[in-house]
Amino acid sequence: MSRLPLRSAFLKGGLSLALAAHAGALQAATAPASPAMSDSGELHAAVAPARESPRGAVSLTRRDAWCCAAAVAGVALSMTLDGRVADQAPEADSPGARRFAHAIRSLGNPAVLGPAVVLGWAGGKLGNRPGVSAASVRMGVAMVAAGAVTGALKVSVGRWRPYQAPGDPDVLSPFSGKDSFPSGHTTLAFAAASALDRETSTRWVPFLAYPVAGLVGWSRLRDNQHWLSDVVSGAAIGMWTANKAEDFLQPRARGDAGRVGWLLVPGVRGATLEARMRF
Repeated sequence: MSRLPLRSAFLKGGLSLALAAHAGALQAATAPASPAMSDSGELHAAVAPARESPRGAVSLTRRDAWCCAAAVAGVALSMTLDGRVADQAPEADSPGARRFAHAIRSLGNPAVLGPAVVLGWAGGKLGNRPGVSAASVRMGVAMVAAGAVTGALKVSVGRWRPYQAPGDPDVLSPFSGKDSFPSGHTTLAFAAASALDRETSTRWVPFLAYPVAGLVGWSRLRDNQHWLSDVVSGAAIGMWTANKAEDFLQPRARGDAGRVGWLLVPGVRGATLEARMRF
């Protein structure tokens, strides 16, 4: 068991990542033009709108950089409240609160969300509604992607849960099997909410989906299974990853697919050759 300066490391690493992403996105957005490789293999100049990314391309934008910075700030702030919230959250221990927490946390359980996605896909097939089936697949991919990111962090960070290290949220044991950070239930709940929001134009959906996902996070606090920063980080990962998955999958569904292309990007210290994948 080790006690590491979690807040300091998170702030330094996260803010550095956010600033680097913002600088890179700003440079890419303001670049006037870049030569590109044609289908025949010849290099030619391609002039694209300054602030427009290729359809179907997966790239980091200034919006992603600001989202990263906001997430870092939110998680850092929540870390200062970890101990206080961990002391107070389990006090909601009435029979009604226990039953509600048990019911609501299932909405962040892959054993529930997985069959729900399969049912949506099967219902679309049986009802001759291919759009519903395709949307269900995209939602499933978004949740799997978010779950994979959180799973990797859980293993590598090795944070102890509140009941395992009462009053000490900084106890870390990387690759030890401890898996408090981030909250997996919250990640999947917010990934499902974000993907559903992207897949429907119904106005009331976000006003229902996100509060329900928030209640899933609350249930993990009430059950003394996670620190507040675990829940906040899970929400951020779930929303961001699901949105990037939708950015990747929706253009493909519209037929805006492409191939691997090469860009020769000029720079101050010379040109660099970059690969850009479009699927």
